[in-house]
Parts: sequence; C-alpha cells; structure tokens
Amino acid sequence: MNFQPYVVNIEIKSCEGGLYWVGPEAERASLEENFIVLDHKGGNSLPLKTTSIRINGYGNSYHGIPGHEGSGRVEGNTIVYYSDLSSNGKNLDFYPKHNEKTIKDGYWDVGEKLILCGYDSAKGDSYSSVKVSVGGGKNTSDNYGFKAGSEIRVSIIDVQGRNLLADRTAVVECVKD
Repeated sequence: MNFQPYVVNIEIKSCEGGLYWVGPEAERASLEENFIVLDHKGGNSLPLKTTSIRINGYGNSYHGIPGHEGSGRVEGNTIVYYSDLSSNGKNLDFYPKHNEKTIKDGYWDVGEKLILCGYDSAKGDSYSSVKVSVGGGKNTSDNYGFKAGSEIRVSIIDVQGRNLLADRTAVVECVKD
C-alpha cells in the first residue's frame, strides 16, 4: 500500500491569553481566556482522530488537587499535547462548542478554523486527550495558560503517517489589549 503524506497550509490566525493568576494583573488570564485559533488555508482534509497538536512555550497549569497540601500553580516551559482533534477526551462545555463546524464530519477541511482553549481538557477524573507538562512535570490539571508577550510553537502532526504537517510560531497577545 502506497501512503501519500498529507500536504496542508495551516496558519495561526490568532493567539491570546496570559498566565493564570501570575504576574502583572494586566497580563493575567483565566484558563478559559487562553485561545489559539488555527486556520486551514489549503491542502488535504485532515482526519481529526489521527491528527495531533503539540504546543510549546512559557506557561502554567495547576498541580495537584486545589486546597490540598502540595498543590498549586506550576510555571515554566510548558508542553501541551492534543493526542487527537476529535471531541473525545475534551471538556464538552468548551471544545465541541468552539469547533462545532470543524468536528461535525470528522475532518478538518480547507476554510475551517480549529480553536484551542486552555480549558479544553476533560473535567474531573475523566480520560483527557489533552495532556500538559510544565517543567517536565506531568501531574497537572491538563489545563493551560501561556504568558502574554511570549512566543509559542504549534506543531500539527499526522500520527498515522508520523509526519510533521505544519510548524508555526506566534506571540501570545494579552487578552486585555
């Protein structure tokens, strides 16, 4: 079987947010205010279940259980990994609503936008297809925020073919601007 790799043109349309309760008040943002909007500008339609996204940058998350000893915010080099782009393992109050048109047919098609939010991780003890690591530590809430004014790198990956489809950078704009 001859597999042809996907060819796509994905752009970062916007990126805004801030760290969760850290830094100057004007640069703070809630997890729900951290957004990355990706625009599929051309090429192949991407199957959501076999397309993943990795985001790297300076950010934060929450470690442990709120109110318990040893819990609290963690800040540093942050890696966010969406293992697939379907609504499986996502916060059903956010991800499907932001991406209704894109996820409807199971493909990310030309002309469609994909909206990633710092609060996309599944709630509670549910399986989450969004994983967050801060400073190498993996025991986080799997929610995230990225520091306003810092640069992030977004990589779109074809999991099945093991190919990097797009690699883009953007500066996180402050939500309050």
